[in-house]
Amino acid sequence: MAALSLDERIKGSLLGAVIGAEIGYAIIGSGGGIAIKNPMEIFDLDLSPVPERGYTGAIMWYGKCTPFIDLGVKAYIKKMGRVTPEDFASLLMDNEEIARPIFLWDPIHTTQEALREGMNPRISGLGNVPCGYIGAAMPAVGIYHYGNPESAYIDGVDIASVNQPRMGADWAGLSAAAIAAAFIPDISPQSVADTALRIAHENNKELFYQLNIPFKWGGIIAASDEHFLNYWCALGTEIASQNVKGYAAYNPLGRILPLLYRYGSEPAKLLKVLSYPANEASIVGGIIAGAILGAMYGTEVFPEEWRKWAVPMTKEWDQFADVIELRRKKEELIVSAVDDLTVKPDGEKSILFDKVYGCILAGAI
Repeated sequence: MAALSLDERIKGSLLGAVIGAEIGYAIIGSGGGIAIKNPMEIFDLDLSPVPERGYTGAIMWYGKCTPFIDLGVKAYIKKMGRVTPEDFASLLMDNEEIARPIFLWDPIHTTQEALREGMNPRISGLGNVPCGYIGAAMPAVGIYHYGNPESAYIDGVDIASVNQPRMGADWAGLSAAAIAAAFIPDISPQSVADTALRIAHENNKELFYQLNIPFKWGGIIAASDEHFLNYWCALGTEIASQNVKGYAAYNPLGRILPLLYRYGSEPAKLLKVLSYPANEASIVGGIIAGAILGAMYGTEVFPEEWRKWAVPMTKEWDQFADVIELRRKKEELIVSAVDDLTVKPDGEKSILFDKVYGCILAGAI
């Protein structure tokens, strides 16, 4: 198989995010009408987009999370460069799609109101409870920082903090990091999961121990499909919420990481297993998992019947590739300049060392 170009990976990641959004909503959006008698039937689920159930006066618990993907991508297109909390907040606060009366989005509605009243976007998320929904905006962050998961994590946390306290922001930041890692050539799905766990361990030990639970149970991950799916249907939801108190929606990575180990080379299977049992983690998790898989394998890895309805949904984001190209050109200039500075015209010290040393020395003087 020929190596994928950056453009093919970007298109794959955006397409995967949209497919994940629709597939993740399919079971909940059907009113819970999709049921199975045997966990092995998960692989036979015929998932396709279902109409979103509108507001009828009763509580509207769930909605399709495509507007969050759009929010993240549009923030980068508007900025044509790296997005700050201020850039993100300027689009979030007046976003009518996200302001719809969906009950589990209320923590985001609160942030929208606070931002409109003039709250600084760098502190507007502090009073919220951990909520996984803002992670649905992270495909854009991961794609922008393609191949650099550490930078994706930093910016993901920064941007998600507009709506989230530290724990929820870290959920989003790690999601962005996993997507960015998926752009590394020849990386395996297991290595993507390991990268997310490593970054969690370096930055938020509490979150690492939440996410690491299924990996401690190595026998579960390595078990037969039947044994694993029996466990998954019974406890799959629990691994997304271990030790998290007062959450409003689960951490999507809690369900994604173990599935990357088992089904990371079979995207259709992974997205079907992720969608069942259906809850908030499957809705947002589908977006993150789809973005990871699309970045790794491109658009062709998804079933043709899914691509037919998903491709038109990504057309408004074509300009995002131009934003990535601008980033690449700027970094080429930086790399070229640093290469020139590493020259050692005489002695052991490079020009770069000499300039850094001179700057520090002058400051001391």
